[in-house]
Amino acid sequence: MLEETIVEKIINMMKEKPLTLSEIMNNLEIKGKYRRNLIDIINKIERISRKKGWKFIIYPAQCKRCGFVFKERIKPPTKCPKCKSQWISEQRYYLKI
Repeated sequence: MLEETIVEKIINMMKEKPLTLSEIMNNLEIKGKYRRNLIDIINKIERISRKKGWKFIIYPAQCKRCGFVFKERIKPPTKCPKCKSQWISEQRYYLKI
């Protein structure tokens, strides 16, 4: 039996429930320095989902200090534009097939 690619593994995880980047990294045992690569893979999954007619959902990040809700973007925010806090809840990614 062929082994799943990392893209296939992430797709299968994202079909089950909404996940943050940290949760995906923990499930795949990926180190923090590969976070950038993971964002690129999620971009690829978003393109794949569009071609296949799947619904790629981003539950946006939110500032834990002032409650500001960020735009739905694949790349996670680093700082709140409203209060400049870096205390931000992670956004979640989900695939509805």
